Amino acid sequence: MAATSATRSIGRGLSRVDPGAVLVGYAARSGTLALDGGGRNSPYARALLEHAPR
Repeated sequence: MAATSATRSIGRGLSRVDPGAVLVGYAARSGTLALDGGGRNSPYARALLEHAPR
């Protein structure tokens, strides 16, 4: 697998996942790409870290 641009993405969006009894959260909906942002974490990861209990 090789990245084709300056993003962390190696594909063209998300595919369907059936996680069973696990909570799975995505930064984008199926078939779309999430923003990487300009810092260490993506906007999605940054918001999770900001609002997650410690």
